[in-house]
Amino acid sequence: VTAFSLARGNGSSFTVITPRQGVLSETVRATGQVTSSTDLNLSFGSQGEVRQVLVSVGEKVLKDAILATLDSRSLLASVTQARATLLSAEAKVKQTGEGVLRANVALVNARRDLEATKITHDSLVSSAYHELLNSTPEAFSTDTRDDISVPLISGTYKLGKEGTITLSGYYSSGGSSFRVSGLTTGSGMATTNNPQPLGDSGLYVTFPNTSLIVSDWVISIPNKKASDYLTNLNAYNNAVKARAQAVSKAQSVVDEKVADLSIKRDPTFSADTDLARAEVLGAQGGLESAISKYEDTILRAPANGTITKIDVKYGETTDTNTPAMVLQDLDNLYVEALINESNITSIALDQTVAITIDALGVDKVFAGKVVHVDPASLTTDGVVNYKIKVSLIDKNPLIRPGMNAEITITAYSKENVLSIPRASVSTRDGKSYVNVITNEKRHTFEEREIKTGVTGDGNQIEVVSGLTANDRITLTVK
Repeated sequence: VTAFSLARGNGSSFTVITPRQGVLSETVRATGQVTSSTDLNLSFGSQGEVRQVLVSVGEKVLKDAILATLDSRSLLASVTQARATLLSAEAKVKQTGEGVLRANVALVNARRDLEATKITHDSLVSSAYHELLNSTPEAFSTDTRDDISVPLISGTYKLGKEGTITLSGYYSSGGSSFRVSGLTTGSGMATTNNPQPLGDSGLYVTFPNTSLIVSDWVISIPNKKASDYLTNLNAYNNAVKARAQAVSKAQSVVDEKVADLSIKRDPTFSADTDLARAEVLGAQGGLESAISKYEDTILRAPANGTITKIDVKYGETTDTNTPAMVLQDLDNLYVEALINESNITSIALDQTVAITIDALGVDKVFAGKVVHVDPASLTTDGVVNYKIKVSLIDKNPLIRPGMNAEITITAYSKENVLSIPRASVSTRDGKSYVNVITNEKRHTFEEREIKTGVTGDGNQIEVVSGLTANDRITLTVK
């Protein structure tokens, strides 16, 4: 809009305004904070001494993965005792029960055999996987020089994860040294006769020559170039296949016993049989209770995500009210923001959003979209707002929960619109009017009726009819 002031003969003045032809849009801006779709504070179900912390900050975990454990020796004893009680009750059922009870015992045994089969074969698969990861470890130099002496790798890898360990050699004030990164971290002095540990991986390194230590070596876990790799891989695949077959066979027996029980079910029982069955049920409940208490000493991941905080350490005592870890889904982040009641009617699901993160600078703009609008309001100090959620379509590893964000939502945008300041329009009897200049030299104007449309940013209002881009209007100033 082009505007300038002219003086009138009666001592007043008015501002000359030229209508604008172009894009008219309305945007809603707000500040918010980056949050995670999964943001969980995890704690143990019982009090005890921490015996294991199996994950580290930044590690991705799957649902039900074991994260940490408490000292559970006494509870394991209770589980064993409860199993013994159940076995005793089942033995009594075998002596007194017939028909349904016999079939019920067979079903209980089949289910126990199924669990035992799973445990046994899980152990075999785990052992085969351990052997696969320990396929003769070797270090491969990233340097193409012929005079590089390849270090000797020994020991037993124990981290249980696939990946690579990078060994970087360098000269230090104390002599030849090396540092370790990747699956584990650490450092040490290069020696030719005393194997040095590679972090906490269980592997050790010995250098045949420390005079040419400046180089990088990569140790792949597992070593697919090892002579025993294919043998170990086949053994692991066979163990996985054998587990599937054994579990399937044991499950078929359970299914058979379930069918047999339904056929043999008899509503009439003797008093002794009823008592024996009650003892079995009571023993089963005792076992389930003991297992439940034992499970309270195990901290499992309730969902897929990334461990972003660990508040417990090995050997310390914790309880149910003490947060142990924080699990967040860093792959699905969104921005939460409050929108004032005057703007909430302009917000709709799936609207595109431009997002800037304060920590990353205003020059980096990320795309997002509105995925949720709270139906209920939040009132603070008399101000009514509505919470919305904006998903981050553009992924960036630098964006983290808790960061402050600025969002800009385009409520609507119209091309080739003739617009004027809303302050230049007067209304009367439901109609809109503007003052159109008739003679700039004499500073005269006339009132003209126009039809208006939507109002956009800068309080600009759309002129639907009654005015052209060549007209000039006034904004009276007294």
